Amino acid sequence: MNNGINLEELKQKNCYIFLRIAYSNSDVKYYSLCNKTEYENITYYTVTKDTKNEKILISFNNYNSIPYMSINTDEVNSLPENVYDIAIDLGTTKNKQTENELILKCGENLKNSLENEGFKVFITRSDLQKIDTETNMYDENGRINILNASGAKILISLDLSSNQYSKKNGGVEVYAPNDVNLNFAKTMAQNIVNNSNAKYSQNNSFKKDERSICKKFYKFRYSSSK
Repeated sequence: MNNGINLEELKQKNCYIFLRIAYSNSDVKYYSLCNKTEYENITYYTVTKDTKNEKILISFNNYNSIPYMSINTDEVNSLPENVYDIAIDLGTTKNKQTENELILKCGENLKNSLENEGFKVFITRSDLQKIDTETNMYDENGRINILNASGAKILISLDLSSNQYSKKNGGVEVYAPNDVNLNFAKTMAQNIVNNSNAKYSQNNSFKKDERSICKKFYKFRYSSSK
């Protein structure tokens, strides 16, 4: 339990969740779980693999007045209309149209490439509209809620850096949380550089190593030359 349950790699089709307590006198007891939150049952869909998904239902029920938590899995041939594998967030920097257009092209190219690999992809915009600003991104129709509503398991945020620092060339920055293993972020940055004409960013803010791994949050940036 301390390592969590990875729903993407769940082997059991149907299982029940209990809390196992080991006492200092070597006694072991199991406790069932009940739901006292405002949230109801949760339906989760795994990322598409070979045109199929696993539909996972996390639910709370009762048996002879004893509450319990269960996880049930079924294979499905497609995702619901409003559920996606990957969401692409397209930022706009200070309303500069050239940056707006460039990041839109990057997002559309990425979306097409991912769809060719069989993934269902959501993108926050398909034109040069500005969805929100820093003051309303958490509003009902703001970018954050739009992304959350997509049901995507993977979020890729594309943005152009407006940081003011001295550099000869632009470069790739991968931002990652400060409490996670950075191997994935390093691999992502390295693959972007190895498969494109890009270079690693010269921005040293929050820099973790030579691959510009920034320990902050997942965000993929390409800083254009000035």
